Amino acid sequence: NPFPMTNLLLEHFEWNRNEAQQITSFLTPMLAFDRKERATAAQCLQHDWLQPAPAAAAEGEETGRNGQHLKAGEGRRGGSEDLEDYDPQPGPS
Repeated sequence: NPFPMTNLLLEHFEWNRNEAQQITSFLTPMLAFDRKERATAAQCLQHDWLQPAPAAAAEGEETGRNGQHLKAGEGRRGGSEDLEDYDPQPGPS
């Protein structure tokens, strides 16, 4: 049986309602079965969920998805790892 994504996030992952609705509105258009109806990458990049909070944008700061201000270098991943040096291919050390 289909289970709405928002309900999944609320009940099983204990997200707050606002966050669950925001991420659902971001992901759902990407999952459209008909590719003519599916969101493009450019459309996804314009979604409100990816935009910085207005107060942070005015201050030149970035916020996480929960609205908390992030420290320099943390990015949306919430960690301080340097992704420029990330190599997805495991190789000999």
